[in-house]
Amino acid sequence: KATQPEVVVTPLPQVYERIRELGLCFPDDLGFVHLDLPNALRAKGVTGIDQLWQIMGAAAVENIYRYIASIPPLYQVTAAQYANQSTS
Repeated sequence: KATQPEVVVTPLPQVYERIRELGLCFPDDLGFVHLDLPNALRAKGVTGIDQLWQIMGAAAVENIYRYIASIPPLYQVTAAQYANQSTS
């Protein structure tokens, strides 16, 4: 028990499922935070950071269009979103 971690922080989606396969329960046995929270894990109540890839992708497409059309690029900040759910 002394060497067991209190929390796992990871960007890898398969880690959550592997820990569940070991029979551990969140947050009772172990805390879990995902650094690139996919929709499937968000639906399961996993705590993490949603990088909002749809918004970043839209901004990238907009800037590609602007580049092709010789329009100056838009410089914008896209913020991630923290989902504080049941695994922390």
